[in-house]
Amino acid sequence: MSRQRVTLAYVLIGGVNTLPRHARALGLLLAGLKARLNLIDVIDPAKVFQPPDAEELAAFRAALDRDAPGLPVVRRYSGGRDVEASCGNLSASRRGGVPVPPSQLRSLPVVS
Repeated sequence: MSRQRVTLAYVLIGGVNTLPRHARALGLLLAGLKARLNLIDVIDPAKVFQPPDAEELAAFRAALDRDAPGLPVVRRYSGGRDVEASCGNLSASRRGGVPVPPSQLRSLPVVS
């Protein structure tokens, strides 16, 4: 068995997957896994999705700390925005792809 952690990335989309209940669901999903979590702000050139504001992010991080104690969490810098090549980029295809509206996204399961 390996002693190394698996690195997972979670793209933060303001108002979509950054509520405390999403952190709780994420904590339950990762419970027992030897993992490191990278948090990455969404980057959407079409401006359909936005990263969370500071207050929303703070509440999400607090919930993660409470519901996933001991999970190493890193806030990831995302370079390459100028060429739509950065982490967290949800750009539509240049060959006719259309961004998915927020109302059609499937959110994480809600944990009561």
